[in-house]
Amino acid sequence: MLSVLASQPDNSEPQTFTDIINTHRLGNISDLAERSQPGANSEILKLSFYDILKIRSLAIAHKIPEPDLIIKQLSQVIDENNFDTRIHRFAAEQALFCINTPKALDILKKNTHDSRHNSSLAINYTSHWEMPEPQRSCLISKYYAVNLSDSIQVTLNTKPGPDYFDNSISIVATIKNISDNVVNYVNDDAPLGNKLYFKNSYGLYTNKIQLSHKDFPYPKVVKLLPGDSFKLETTLLILVPKPQHNIYDKYLKGNKLWVTEDPWNAFLVEKPGKFEIAAVFEYFPNKSEWLIKTLGTDDFWTGQAVSQPINITLDTKNNNTK
Repeated sequence: MLSVLASQPDNSEPQTFTDIINTHRLGNISDLAERSQPGANSEILKLSFYDILKIRSLAIAHKIPEPDLIIKQLSQVIDENNFDTRIHRFAAEQALFCINTPKALDILKKNTHDSRHNSSLAINYTSHWEMPEPQRSCLISKYYAVNLSDSIQVTLNTKPGPDYFDNSISIVATIKNISDNVVNYVNDDAPLGNKLYFKNSYGLYTNKIQLSHKDFPYPKVVKLLPGDSFKLETTLLILVPKPQHNIYDKYLKGNKLWVTEDPWNAFLVEKPGKFEIAAVFEYFPNKSEWLIKTLGTDDFWTGQAVSQPINITLDTKNNNTK
């Protein structure tokens, strides 16, 4: 029999994941993997997901019960949800990292340092589920923003932005075939993957932005012979919010900047200064008949390629550009 042991606050519903997990009572550990299986009852799945995040919280506080049993159960959760997009798998990764024993980290590395792992989605969930710092950024650095490709190399450079912008910086990504074989690279403007990640001077990941592919039709295969490369370029505008931007007034008070590539691809900089940026390029296509017909091939690159980081400055007078 599956056990469901959890509590919710008496007076009001929690509003954030932190509230939910703080008020959640950990269920039976011995059947956690069973309660997390695909196809289980939706309420059971919800509570088992909360259990995994509760384990993450307890591990950070060094109050985790029965660590060997929990590690075994979390490993089973990952195995049973291997390389899909179900939330239990990604929550288990966060919990294993916070448990921080050699066995837990070995399991985590085995499953994340695999070209089939969707790191962009995993990074998104660290924010969405309010994973505390510095654990969140350490997890991203050591296990998610890691180069796993031996055929595609991504490098970043900057150059001055266009003269018609007061304050801008252009970021250029070069994608190169470093293998001895032809690589068919799919230049796909998908919502996951192909991101620029920003890390502040404290070593914390603060923002991300999509590296768009505006110069190519969608989707398109770029055939790269050994040694061939092509470039993608995006220009970031660094804007100082004005009072007339009243729709953003509640968010933009104080010394903040609005960094944007286009209206739908933007983020706030809470504290201007120096940032480290790296590109994470991923492609995990569903090789459907439509995609194969559109691309003209079923032999294309999949996996994860991550650039070495570069340093930029985002401030009111961007010294990268002039």
